[in-house]
Amino acid sequence: MEKEIISELEQTSDALLQSINGLSEAQLTYKINPHVWSIHECLEHIVITEISVYRILIQTVQSGSSSADTERIGKEKMEKLMHDRSVKTEAPDDVKPIGRFNSINELTAKFRSNRERIVELLKNNSIIFDSHIIVHPMLGEMTKKDWLHFLVHHGERHCRQIEEIKSFVQMQV
Repeated sequence: MEKEIISELEQTSDALLQSINGLSEAQLTYKINPHVWSIHECLEHIVITEISVYRILIQTVQSGSSSADTERIGKEKMEKLMHDRSVKTEAPDDVKPIGRFNSINELTAKFRSNRERIVELLKNNSIIFDSHIIVHPMLGEMTKKDWLHFLVHHGERHCRQIEEIKSFVQMQV
């Protein structure tokens, strides 16, 4: 499981960083309309979300209820839930972009360092996979394995969003 998830994390990292490679500041901050995030805002949301997931992964004492399974949602169902961009959800306030990072360099450095920390946890077998539940505000009850699957598919979902924004940006900027 660890090798597979490491590979998926590395692939989504590469895809995300490649999707923004070479974009100007104007392209990164372009907003299709006031209600749609810019690419910079998407990246901020990803970074803040992934920092929160890292904190979940390093927890040793869990609060909340416990189940008999080490996965509640599972990889396939998570992929299905996260893949459909026609289903829009509003991010919880604590992971909405609010201008926490000043530059794309700062954002990408934070993204890389956090992903590296997560990969190191996996390589060192430092994540305790158990049946404890950590509730996701939209998806409900999830285990640490579910949160790792979420991390991969959340990144993929926002890569697709960035590609959608880029198609508008190239016409406008």
